[in-house]
Amino acid sequence: MLERTDLPVVRQDGDVSTVLQSTGKLVEALYEVPLLAHVTMEPQNYTAHVQTSRCDLWGSTQVPDDTQEFAAVLTGIPKCMIKVHLNRSGGGFGRRLNADYAADAVLISKQLGVPVQVVWTREDDLRHDFFRPAGMYRIKGTLDADGKLTAWHMKASTTSRYAFRKANRAPHITEVFPDELPAGFVPNFRLEYQNPASAIPVGAWRAPGHNATAFVIQSMLDELAHAADKDPLTFRLELIGERSVMKYRDHGGDYDAQQLKVVIQLAADKANWGKPLPNGHFHGLAAHVTFGVPVAEVAEVSIGTSGNVVVHKVTAAVDCGQIINRNGAEQQVSGAILDGLNSALYGQITVSNGAVQQSNFHQYRMLRIQEAPTVDVHFIESGRAPKGLGEMGLPPVAPAVCNAIFAATGKRIRRLPILAALKPR
Repeated sequence: MLERTDLPVVRQDGDVSTVLQSTGKLVEALYEVPLLAHVTMEPQNYTAHVQTSRCDLWGSTQVPDDTQEFAAVLTGIPKCMIKVHLNRSGGGFGRRLNADYAADAVLISKQLGVPVQVVWTREDDLRHDFFRPAGMYRIKGTLDADGKLTAWHMKASTTSRYAFRKANRAPHITEVFPDELPAGFVPNFRLEYQNPASAIPVGAWRAPGHNATAFVIQSMLDELAHAADKDPLTFRLELIGERSVMKYRDHGGDYDAQQLKVVIQLAADKANWGKPLPNGHFHGLAAHVTFGVPVAEVAEVSIGTSGNVVVHKVTAAVDCGQIINRNGAEQQVSGAILDGLNSALYGQITVSNGAVQQSNFHQYRMLRIQEAPTVDVHFIESGRAPKGLGEMGLPPVAPAVCNAIFAATGKRIRRLPILAALKPR
């Protein structure tokens, strides 16, 4: 496979090229993530009543202001005469950041002159989504004689949602993050990014960008730990070292690297990392900072006699600042972990001849209740201002499971979904 050498540079520290060509141990891997659908429990639907001088709108949306703006443009009615009745949502996860389905109801009501409710079929919902961008990531890393990471070079290419929207912002902003681990922790670092042109609609999907980069980065760190002949926990803790506040230009502001170190150690302790497990069970570790909130997770996995992956338990440690509602916080993290596990194991949208091949749940596999692992969530007690939790538990679960699969089988999962990757191409 030919490798491009002219991708735009997002961040560069030190002299990556020289170090990569040195005598250190070189580790290289290519990772892939697929398009993903949202498949919210409540399919897209909306109700509109367009009258001569006013308009009433009812439905689930994450963007009521945009919905009102759409209706004003489509009807010519002043925004002050358009009322959005905001309902509770049967799932959004980024899909309801787009108001295309609301526009359906507005246009039909305007044409007919009566109240109209539009309800998409599951098939329409699945095939006409704004999908999670697909991407490929080539990473090279070098280790010195002591097994320390000396250089990191990542080339990323995804179908950027900002590029799809023709937004007046750099296309990489929603796709890769120049300040996430190991940036700032390795003296020689280079991140390059290119967005290929694609007509496939893409949009925000729970923990945008991070849902892919966490899988890629945390899997690669595990590969490097193995190449360094170090325990994956020890390798991560040594990489972070004694660094404190890290500049983080992504949403959420700066974060303290020691908070990340603490949640990694806590998750490992609560999962009994390094201690004997039931016969045939193996651990995998991953940690990630999503929108300023560090989360670490340990997955306990076994491989069945038929080669099927069984995830028995996921132990999570979270530092989200002060917790106002502990039960709500636990449910947010647990739900995000199950959502991330579902997509990691099964999630994949494929396109052939311009059409999405999946139509319903018989083709877009979802996690069954009997497949759900035990989820054990632990929070760092803190008096700092509270931060969000709806997305933060999702990114680490895919790499944690993949790293556990490597511990069990010696096979690296470098493309998602996991079950498709375990099958021969």
